Amino acid sequence: MLFDSGVLLPLEDEKSEFFEQALHTLAHECAHVEVTGRFDTALPGILLQSKPGNAHAHYRWEIINACWDE
Repeated sequence: MLFDSGVLLPLEDEKSEFFEQALHTLAHECAHVEVTGRFDTALPGILLQSKPGNAHAHYRWEIINACWDE
């Protein structure tokens, strides 16, 4: 994961008014990594396959992936 340092800098000071927001952001992004790993384990080869053959399949997959990921 890559972050803009300004996003996570408040984690250096628990009294920072942005500490909780930074912690939430870090946890949220770590959860994305975990979900992606579990998805890939359960359905190997799906995430990195070539693009769908038509617009309908493409948009369908985009919606499915967004719902799964968030």
